[in-house]
Amino acid sequence: MATLKSIALISALISCLAQGQLMPAIHTSDSIYNRSYRILDESKLFLEGTSNVNEFKCSCKEDFPVATFTFENSESNLTSVRFSDTRLTLKTRSLECGNRMMNKDLQKALKAETFPNIVIQLSEANLRANTFFPDQVLAGWTPMTAQTYISIAGQTRKVRLDINVQKTGHDKYRFTASKELHMTDFGIDPPTALLGLVKVNDRITINLDLTVALMD
Repeated sequence: MATLKSIALISALISCLAQGQLMPAIHTSDSIYNRSYRILDESKLFLEGTSNVNEFKCSCKEDFPVATFTFENSESNLTSVRFSDTRLTLKTRSLECGNRMMNKDLQKALKAETFPNIVIQLSEANLRANTFFPDQVLAGWTPMTAQTYISIAGQTRKVRLDINVQKTGHDKYRFTASKELHMTDFGIDPPTALLGLVKVNDRITINLDLTVALMD
């Protein structure tokens, strides 16, 4: 159970992007588990980008409530955990870039008026090939991958996240990941300012550093 519990915690990684509660529904399974968790205050989520004149950083400022996740694990494949209808949401207006105009331009580019939420669906979490993952190994960093579907501004794309996880205490885990995305892949025109003199580049990087505690 400790191994399965550790693998399942990958679902909490995605929730750093989300404000709200997981809403899972599992249809068939070999083994189904439910657990509550909390994302702790020391966690960090931010995105980085560049323009033709400078660099910028936008942070996710959220207080996350206790949430519950459900996952399905096949006894014949202990390196894979499957999720169904596990969705999370992030209010687009919760991203803080440290500049009022930048916040406004980003919200406009993300079409916040029409699509106020970013929706993230977790599909599957996997250990890397040939990785043995008992709980004691988590004292060091262990690589994992997660398959997700991310919807931004009305467009949905399949996105793979490469993640490192470490056990830092009793029922406490740290996750780190960095992922480059292109705004145009989601039908988003990169923001501009000052009558087009300042142009944000298409590529942005999402950075995650989360500390997650399982609840009894």
